[in-house]
Amino acid sequence: MWIEVFRTGTQTDSRGNESNYTAERLDSIAELYNSKVAEDDSFMAPVVKGHPASDAPALGWVERLARRGEFLVAKLKGIDPELADEVQNGNFASVSISLYPDNMLRHVGFLGAAAPAVRGLRRYNLRS
Repeated sequence: MWIEVFRTGTQTDSRGNESNYTAERLDSIAELYNSKVAEDDSFMAPVVKGHPASDAPALGWVERLARRGEFLVAKLKGIDPELADEVQNGNFASVSISLYPDNMLRHVGFLGAAAPAVRGLRRYNLRS
């Protein structure tokens, strides 16, 4: 299943740093991620709850990234049924990503009560 995880525009990270994300930059993030995962699937980023420091536990995996219009989308696989239920029930309604300094995807986090920094992303049913 593909979900929106990020979008173009000026975004502010957790440290308060602003950065402009163009369509070309989203393409670059997707290309870097997909090439690393193709080389070695140990680069595959986990799906997590929130933004844990250790990226654990993994409740699914990001198989691929792509840009669709102004959105960066992630193809998820192996989603934990409990997380799918919690998303369906509205316990984790928003999504957020973490990037390493080189723009490699670190994880995709589903957020509970915390508001995502990036607005305008779709909400999902992970059971489909």
